[in-house]
Amino acid sequence: MTAPSPTHALSLAIVGALTARLQKQRYIQEDFISVALIVFGMAVLAETVTAIQFSVQGGRSLIEIWTYHQFVALSSAILSSLWAPVVYFPLNRWWERMGIVEPTG
Repeated sequence: MTAPSPTHALSLAIVGALTARLQKQRYIQEDFISVALIVFGMAVLAETVTAIQFSVQGGRSLIEIWTYHQFVALSSAILSSLWAPVVYFPLNRWWERMGIVEPTG
């Protein structure tokens, strides 16, 4: 994650901006399925941005990059979407008790 090229900062900025926009519009409820689906989609998007950077950078064949991208994106998305609700809900409950966010529901 600390390598200068390709950088994860670009993909994290894009994912952060899109997630903030989703939260502001309140299209998605804060339940287990919604959190998992949002995280799944954003993980795939983040890995795709990184794969695009590898493609532009050169050095490897496009077939090799995109074949590996499918495995990495799917694995990352599945693991992240399984862990996200486990981390999100206790943190959200704690933030509500601390008065950092408004209560949901």
